[in-house]
Amino acid sequence: MKLIKFEQDNCTPCKMLKNFLEKDLKVEVDETVNIASGGPEAIQRAVKYGIMTTPVLLLVDKEGNEIERAAGVGQTKVRNILAKRGLI
Repeated sequence: MKLIKFEQDNCTPCKMLKNFLEKDLKVEVDETVNIASGGPEAIQRAVKYGIMTTPVLLLVDKEGNEIERAAGVGQTKVRNILAKRGLI
């Protein structure tokens, strides 16, 4: 499984999630996709997974199929998806 974080540069909730993950939980995601500055490839990936707002944590299997997502900064959802990935 792989944990992907979708974010944007000028997104306050994205910054909040980043701080929660890195400073509070000391967790790193497998990949970060910045929709605002990542170019066409980042936008294409966001479209592939139907990302409409940020931040979003997405848990995918080896083939890239979505298993679960946590949108926003709700700590319970974030902790649940991190636990499924085995990070906490």
